[in-house]
Amino acid sequence: MCAMSKSGQTASRELDLRATARRGCIETQGDNLRRLKALYIDCGEKDQFNLLYGARRFVRRLNELGIAHRYEEFPDNHTNVDYRMNESLPFLARALSG
Repeated sequence: MCAMSKSGQTASRELDLRATARRGCIETQGDNLRRLKALYIDCGEKDQFNLLYGARRFVRRLNELGIAHRYEEFPDNHTNVDYRMNESLPFLARALSG
C-alpha cells in the first residue's frame, strides 16, 4: 500500500486502487480475456492456500460475463500436480494450433 502524503493525493489514489481491485480484473480486462484462444483454470479441492475459493469466484464471474474458459477441480492440494498437465496441455495445444 502507499503511504499517505500531506496533500491526501496518495490516500485518494489508494482508494482508487481499492475500488479497481473490488471491481476486479475481469471487468477491466474482459475484452482481453475474450480475445484469448483459450483460458484454462484448475485448482485442488484441498488446496492448502485456499486458492479454491478465489478460483471459484473468478470462474463464477467469467460465467456471468460469458467469457469462454475451462475450469477443473482436482481431488488434491497445491503439491504434486504434474499429472494435471495431462488435462491442461492437450486443451491448450488444440486451442493454439487451431
